[in-house]
Amino acid sequence: MASLAITPSYAAIANFFKLSHTGVQMLTTLPNIFMMLAGLMMGKLTTGKLKLKTIALWSILCVVVDVFLPLAYHASFIFLVMCSCLVGLGQGACTNLAQVMISEMLPKNERQSTMGLTTTFVNIGGMIFIMGGGQLATSSNWFNNYWI
Repeated sequence: MASLAITPSYAAIANFFKLSHTGVQMLTTLPNIFMMLAGLMMGKLTTGKLKLKTIALWSILCVVVDVFLPLAYHASFIFLVMCSCLVGLGQGACTNLAQVMISEMLPKNERQSTMGLTTTFVNIGGMIFIMGGGQLATSSNWFNNYWI
């Protein structure tokens, strides 16, 4: 849900880059597409020779690096979209890996409740990201939303 933190800044981004509001929405539309692609890739990767820990670390690294890159360079809308896509890829991988790890590591009687809690907290995290992004959007520059 990290890609949603930027939504409160749509208007400021549109003004900064002289884009339509529909064009700015690509910052959250494309990451969701990449999240779905990550889900498809995780099915193949988790059954291969790679360890879950390795895949998880790469996924987290992908999200962290590509969330903070726009803080350093935010003069190109294409660059922001590319970073958003990579965030979506990492976020989709992390979300799917969580389900795989629950299925493989927890006893059968704990899986259902843990998967439910995972989904709940991912959605709560999304709400917190949007609220935090809104606070940053109203109190500072739009690119500070990437701190969330």
